[in-house]
Amino acid sequence: MGSTKRAVSAAIFILFLSTSLRATTVSDDSFAIPGGDSYVAVKSQLSEVFWIGGESAPTQWSISPETPTAGDVIHFSGPTGVYSNACFASGALGGSPTLTIDRGNKTIELWFHPPAPGACLTYYDPVCGLEGSFGPLEPGEWMFFGHGQIPGGKNNGVAFLVPLTVDVAPAGVRKCSVKAGKSRKGEPARGLPDFVGRDSISFSGLLDAGIRDLVNADVIAVTIDSDYMPQPLPCVFAINDGSLKNGKYRSSRIKAGKNYPKLSFKFDAGKHKFAFAARKVDLSGLNCPISVTVEIGNYVAYVELDEDIVNGKKPIPIQFMVGVKDRLGVDKIKVKAGKKAGADSLAVKGGFSLKDEPSEITSMTLFLGDQPFDLTDDAGTFTYKRNSKTSEITSVAYKTKRGETPQIKARLDFVKCSYSVLIKKTELETTFGQTTFGVLIDMSLSDSDYNESAEVDLD
Repeated sequence: MGSTKRAVSAAIFILFLSTSLRATTVSDDSFAIPGGDSYVAVKSQLSEVFWIGGESAPTQWSISPETPTAGDVIHFSGPTGVYSNACFASGALGGSPTLTIDRGNKTIELWFHPPAPGACLTYYDPVCGLEGSFGPLEPGEWMFFGHGQIPGGKNNGVAFLVPLTVDVAPAGVRKCSVKAGKSRKGEPARGLPDFVGRDSISFSGLLDAGIRDLVNADVIAVTIDSDYMPQPLPCVFAINDGSLKNGKYRSSRIKAGKNYPKLSFKFDAGKHKFAFAARKVDLSGLNCPISVTVEIGNYVAYVELDEDIVNGKKPIPIQFMVGVKDRLGVDKIKVKAGKKAGADSLAVKGGFSLKDEPSEITSMTLFLGDQPFDLTDDAGTFTYKRNSKTSEITSVAYKTKRGETPQIKARLDFVKCSYSVLIKKTELETTFGQTTFGVLIDMSLSDSDYNESAEVDLD
């Protein structure tokens, strides 16, 4: 007759236990309701049990998925022996199949809630096992089991033992946006904490946490980190009566000075959607992959954000690397072959970062593949712009003298972390295909030279 499901005539009796307290009802779970001589079935969001119809029983008790996460609904099935119908099965096993979830001891027990049926009709509609589902469960080591004969009782039951490990559920982030401040100077602001800055980050997606996680937690903690960040960025949100209503959490506004970070977190436990945002924070060293950890009480979710999620098709701002690591990026590159020898040109624009403070440049060399282009005081002039208050270098421009070849114009903006290069009247060794563009800067006051390159594709 196939493996048609026979709904159990008894309620799914969910008990949430601790080591010292047994609670028979929970707001978002079902519980047993007396209904005459038996129990009326109540649909549970967390658990359900069905008889397996037919005579072809599963060979053993098992769960699916075998390695669940904290967001999974776990399905199970197993043999009970073949009985003429569900009523005879309940009578032989001691009552109606029931699941008890003990979250304190991390156990799921399948047992048979009395009373067993007193009499059954003799029609033949065989059942051979049980199947159903439970969860989601909290991370940790759990035990799914059933007893055989209970000492001193009439319940025969079914005996089995299935250990399971519930892993931490990964958060799912669908969209992430990061933005660097217009300047890396002056961070942190005087008298303010280290995490104060001019950067911003926001992301949204799904969490497998539920209302129970919110009710049992005091705070929500979001931590942002990546390989080159000097220290993670911790963001903590208090959970109170004002922030949690009808299964929806919205962080309370914190009144602080205008220079302090602006943080927000929203979470709908019913739809499992969340959104996070942080402004006026210091994200120095941020690069992909970005690791995000969300903690709500015992619930922990971890996810890594790659380039395909962060800022869409745009690269992560290279400004985050200022003072942390030397980097070079190419946004646009164009080569043009001249109609005669020595008439080729090269134009490049992109971004860069310096680990050390910029200082006087004694020389600079640009590379297209292995071909060098030297920028020196002998062939041209370096022109500096400085901050009027601090005398720090904000930009440097270079231009070759009239009559020199090749003709080179270059500009480095240390505030915007951008550069532009134009080389004319030259003979390019490479005009198409994949190669590299590199920059070597000899800075007189720096402990080390800047020597970075990036892969480029010439049309």
